[in-house]
Amino acid sequence: MCDITTVNLSRLLFLTLFAVCQSVAWGQERADHEIWEQRIDSLVALENVKYEVLIPTLYPIRSDSLLLTYILDRAKQAEKPSLQSFAINRLGTKLRRLSRFDESLAFHDRARGLAKAANDTLGEVVSLNSRGIVFRYTDRVTESLDALQAAIELAQSSGNQHPEFLRSLAIAYDGKGRIHLKIDQFDQAEKAFYNSLAYEKKIGSTLGLAINHFNLGSTMEKRGQLDSALIMYNKALEYNAEIDSEIGFSINSIGIARVLTRKGSFNEALKQIRKALPIVEKRKHKFYTTTAELAYGDILIEVGNYDIAKPHLDRALELAIMYDLIDEEAKALRLLSKMEERQGKVVAAFDYYKRANQLENRVLNEKNQRYVMALSAQYDDELKDLEIQRLAQENELVREREKRTRRNFTGFVVVLLLLAAILGVLYRQRKLVLQRDLVQLEQQRLAAQMNPHFLFNALNSVKSYLITEQGDTAVSYLTKFAKLMRRILASTNDEQVLLSEEIENSQLYVAIENARFNEEIKFRVNVAPDVDGDFLTIPPLVLQPFLENALWHGLRQKEGEKILELEVTVNSDEALQLIIRDNGIGRKAAQLEKQRNPTKQKSFGLDITRKRLQHFARKHGNSADFIVKDLVDDDGESTGTEVMINIG
Repeated sequence: MCDITTVNLSRLLFLTLFAVCQSVAWGQERADHEIWEQRIDSLVALENVKYEVLIPTLYPIRSDSLLLTYILDRAKQAEKPSLQSFAINRLGTKLRRLSRFDESLAFHDRARGLAKAANDTLGEVVSLNSRGIVFRYTDRVTESLDALQAAIELAQSSGNQHPEFLRSLAIAYDGKGRIHLKIDQFDQAEKAFYNSLAYEKKIGSTLGLAINHFNLGSTMEKRGQLDSALIMYNKALEYNAEIDSEIGFSINSIGIARVLTRKGSFNEALKQIRKALPIVEKRKHKFYTTTAELAYGDILIEVGNYDIAKPHLDRALELAIMYDLIDEEAKALRLLSKMEERQGKVVAAFDYYKRANQLENRVLNEKNQRYVMALSAQYDDELKDLEIQRLAQENELVREREKRTRRNFTGFVVVLLLLAAILGVLYRQRKLVLQRDLVQLEQQRLAAQMNPHFLFNALNSVKSYLITEQGDTAVSYLTKFAKLMRRILASTNDEQVLLSEEIENSQLYVAIENARFNEEIKFRVNVAPDVDGDFLTIPPLVLQPFLENALWHGLRQKEGEKILELEVTVNSDEALQLIIRDNGIGRKAAQLEKQRNPTKQKSFGLDITRKRLQHFARKHGNSADFIVKDLVDDDGESTGTEVMINIG
């Protein structure tokens, strides 16, 4: 009885002490909140307080939802738009961290509007940076680059050298670098990271210096510049040691371990990864725990400790699948394939290899899509250099696949004769996959070579306007060009668009090309009253090849008035009818001109368009085709060309 009583008294005493401690902690927290509320009230009382003051002053409570809401309420009452903008931006950041991206964007847009109303340039810059980060998290590459570039231009045009302006510029360049690195544009990534590094040096941010050196190390590691990567990672380690950042130290150690593994320094690599893994596990950092496990497993494979490597790779694969880390999932499968192959387990190795290959193809397609989207936001980049870089990357992938094929084939030779037939089938299958990939790469190359001609001509027109000091015309032209490029890029994901949108695309295209005709083309669009452009749909950009033919083969050599018409009606069969008519030199004269200039590249646009129309018709259970007709006068002389497209 005495023992039970003693236990109960001890428990009661513990609960009492716990309650007292909780009460004291709550009381202290409440007291702290009251102090901050007084400080916030003091800020509200100030006239024209701007972000330069708000950011450092309110930094300690930047993530406190209660105090941010208090700021917002007080700022609304006092009609202080900069304070409202600050609170809304910070709340938007909290929403982003909860993966509520649409709500986060709405908050940042609202914050930007309030900052603009208050003539608070830094508030606008912070809002744009925040938008760029949300877009980056959701893989919306073009929108992210647009937002970050707008933030850079706004901050630089202000001429303000306040540390918070410089910090925002560093953040914007860091964001651009991360996007370029994600889509393997290494030159642009390095340039952006070095720009960010320069601003971090100006404000003396040790954390910023650590982050940028790590990013540069990651870029150089991906490029295979191992010695340079090692220098950057070690420099980042020094900065992390200065600020006593345990997580920063561990992240850099993972990178160093990867580089040392590739250089063959396995013992040193093991020391690094054994220091890093417990830290990222303790912090429950899903991405870096996965990369640490991958690095650990890779080292153990190289030193032949397969039994120990297997659990690390299995855990990396499990985490990658759980958190949708596709790149890391493919790496885990690739390492498991390598491990099984070295142990002579050919069937298991090939199974892992096949799964990894499927994921890598998916990642490659996503990266190519991001690359094309990013192209529209980079008006001042050298397209030829980007194309060479992309082709070099693709060629490297092909060479790697060929090496893997040769290695696996060598391994298969020593397997039992019983498996010879199966291995032959698997080898032929891999050869077919390789041939398919080569064909896809060639198609991508040809498609990419077509785009720069139009871009080059359009940008030359802008250059001409600028040389002749027609700035407003250049801006208007560039706006139309950018809008059309966005429409073209967006159409890669759309099988159909509204008729009204297609007509607008046609007007944009003709307006852009008309600049090269000195605005001589009169483009008329006539839509019948019974045609609902906001209801009917057609394949995207289906009219552009016909408009291009009319402009460059019909009207370019035409003397006198040049007329191009687009007529949209519904025919007697209730099918949509689109007629493109020009008063050009006609197909016969155009053919003679082509014979006089045999070096001109043959256009496959009309053949492709016919196939697209047929595919569209099959999918929607109707018919679609076009007819080209020569127009002549009473004397049989050519008066132009007419194309009639029927869909329905």
